Amino acid sequence: MRVRLSVFAVSWLLVPGILWAQASETIIAPGVWGSWGGSWHASTAEEGMARGMADLTRSAGMANLLNSEAAINMQTAARMNMENRVYGTEAYFDRRRINREAREANRRPQATPEDLARFAKARAPSRLSASELDPFSGHIAWPQLLQQEIYAEYREALETLFEERAISGDLNIQQRSDLRQLTNEMQQTLRTRIREYPPQEYMQARTFIEGLRAELLGSPT
Repeated sequence: MRVRLSVFAVSWLLVPGILWAQASETIIAPGVWGSWGGSWHASTAEEGMARGMADLTRSAGMANLLNSEAAINMQTAARMNMENRVYGTEAYFDRRRINREAREANRRPQATPEDLARFAKARAPSRLSASELDPFSGHIAWPQLLQQEIYAEYREALETLFEERAISGDLNIQQRSDLRQLTNEMQQTLRTRIREYPPQEYMQARTFIEGLRAELLGSPT
């Protein structure tokens, strides 16, 4: 940075040196001038002016040095700020990439329609065997637990439905609705008494009711 000073400014900087040189001189003897003692101050106006110019030059150099260091520091700070921004951006996208790869690695393959049909069939309750539900007469061989009096109403209604199916060959819409409602209510009654039955007998009775409901999915064999 170039320092520009006007003539007035230069004069203002030089005046103290001139005044100090003049003020420091004393008369030692007639016709002889001297100083207060010591050689650290200017003894003449010319020397004071020279020292003022030297101070001015030194001040200008120091200003240039400080300005240069400040510019370097600003450039360094700007570079570090840019590096931090770049690092932060790279870290952000790295995290996104890692998360995406992790999700893709854990993602299960989508099931095909054939897979869904196979899963549904596997989870569906099995239909009763011919010894449990006679497809020709509609006779139902109830498990011992479901032969209790509390289930008598459901047994009679269901036996009537399957006897009618044996005659007609299939269930109509109303009969299907009745079959679904009767098996749901019968299973709900069984569930309310779960603590009264041995676990094995309870599971056998529940599976049997689900097998009756599964007849909604197929025709008599």
